[in-house]
Amino acid sequence: MKDEPPSTGLPDPADTLRVLPDPAGTLRALLRARFDLPLTPRLVPPLFLGFTVLAGVGGVTAIVAAFSTAFWLGLLALVTVPFPVLGAIALVRIFGELALAMIQVTEDVAGIAVRFPRLESTIDDVASVVPRLNFIRLLSGTRER
Repeated sequence: MKDEPPSTGLPDPADTLRVLPDPAGTLRALLRARFDLPLTPRLVPPLFLGFTVLAGVGGVTAIVAAFSTAFWLGLLALVTVPFPVLGAIALVRIFGELALAMIQVTEDVAGIAVRFPRLESTIDDVASVVPRLNFIRLLSGTRER
């Protein structure tokens, strides 16, 4: 048997902060009027995938349209179009990761808030044991030689 820490009576933050329920309920959660579960962690990956596919199709369409207009324009599009497409995909990826990071920070802050009463009592216990430091009074007074 494992030695488990004594229970504090407070809920475990890992149990209370689960935000990724079953993905089958994503559509149902999307149409829900209550905002008790964040939907962003479930929506970011499919939205990114959809945008990536659309950007790729748009890039290929632009290259084909350029080739159908003029051969030299098609070659120019073949060289230049991948850069804005990859840049747009990178920006969408960055904003998706930023959204997920903001949710993670929110979860971490909520976990700290759940554990805060325990932390406060620990700090009070340590402060009651540590002796008062009198060096401040010594530094503020005049020196005698």
